[in-house]
Amino acid sequence: MMTVDAEGVRSPRGGNGRSRRRRRARARLVGRAPQLSQNELLVGLMRLAALPGARNGHTGIFPFDPAHRESLHALPIRPYHFTDGVFVVDEAADGRLTGFRVLAIGGTPLQGVLSLVRPLVPRDNDSTLRGLAPHCAITVEVLDGLGIVEGTGPVEIMLVRPNGEQVKETLRP
Repeated sequence: MMTVDAEGVRSPRGGNGRSRRRRRARARLVGRAPQLSQNELLVGLMRLAALPGARNGHTGIFPFDPAHRESLHALPIRPYHFTDGVFVVDEAADGRLTGFRVLAIGGTPLQGVLSLVRPLVPRDNDSTLRGLAPHCAITVEVLDGLGIVEGTGPVEIMLVRPNGEQVKETLRP
């Protein structure tokens, strides 16, 4: 049996810990919204939408969904999370970064970026999380909303070439 609360949220009779947690998180975000930048609010909404957690991969805000009213901006690389790290598997420019491992974005070590991004990612399981988290990590509005970079301009990333040499690149979204 389902009940509907005063805000129109449906939940099993008596509710559960998750629905209460979502209501509290929503109330906190609504209270803070006037002080947040547009990108901080985006991150807050992504976090709220992803709260259902594992087994709810269709409930969330996906940065590159073409149905968005406004397009978000990505760094011109396509990252993929392999067992030995996150690598550039494609890029919009000349392909010179393809095969490089990503070490840091905006001066923050990649593991730190991914740990900040994970709570924003809707997922069914760990594979979905590994697949989507790197794409959120190259969305400049998300990076700005998390405080990793300032604004949505060029972003410095640190990479490792296949020969082990570290290189710093500045990419424009």
